Amino acid sequence: MEQRHRELGGQLLLKSEVEKIIIEGGVVQGVRLKNGSIIRSQNVISTIDVKNTVEKLVGIEILRSINARYARKIESVKMTTSTFVVNLGIDDAKILTECGLQCGYGLVTIGNNAYAKLFPAFENNEFKLAEDCFYVGFSCPPVSDREKPVLSIHAVPLPVENWAHLRNTDRPRYVQEKEKAADLLIDIVERYLVPDLRKHIVDRDISTPATFVRYSGSPTGSIYDMAAVPDNFGANRLPVITPIKGLLVPKFAHGVFGAMNSGLQAVDILLNGKVMHGNSRFKKEVAR
Repeated sequence: MEQRHRELGGQLLLKSEVEKIIIEGGVVQGVRLKNGSIIRSQNVISTIDVKNTVEKLVGIEILRSINARYARKIESVKMTTSTFVVNLGIDDAKILTECGLQCGYGLVTIGNNAYAKLFPAFENNEFKLAEDCFYVGFSCPPVSDREKPVLSIHAVPLPVENWAHLRNTDRPRYVQEKEKAADLLIDIVERYLVPDLRKHIVDRDISTPATFVRYSGSPTGSIYDMAAVPDNFGANRLPVITPIKGLLVPKFAHGVFGAMNSGLQAVDILLNGKVMHGNSRFKKEVAR
């Protein structure tokens, strides 16, 4: 993708943080980078956290002066929760198959209204994950693709503030706490899904809510951008085209796949439907 982009005359500025989206008279003029350089452009497409885009890069007061209703909508947007993820490299895929983990995504919970207890804790910035109160997702590759299998474990919902604070102020304790939480998740999966799991772990990678803040740019550590709640979607969904002329905010999700779809959607708008024919997702034409 990078090679093709450059062949078409595109330029990539890696590790170049955007500090401000430049707006004059309600129209996009380009962006200012953190190093002070300015890139002029008729259009700016932002696929980062929508609140970050507007409140930090544009400025909520600037948006409010252009369209107060849209500004209120941005301020009321609810983001998805964050999560704690443990990716485990497994030495033998048979243990997954023997335990009935064929492929895809599943959930395991202790019950006792675990999610109903964890969600208020998330909103109050409390870490309530425990052996007797958990809501854990897991995913693994299909049987046909298990040469180097990875079992992913996800604990939801989790708040971000304490993890981000620890990472920024006390790295040794941050590492200690994330290893402790990872051990808890492995214990849960070992107890209810894959007995003797630890014997087959050859590598593990841990992501806390602070990790999502770092890599996605979302201040809330959101894993899928805006939350799938009625206030965010349907008639209330944020349009890709903003009241600021030239600023587009396509909303799919964080990550490579989400960013690619967002880019396709934005380009389709700019080219009057020549790429995706107005659809929100790309549909390959099939010859008959």
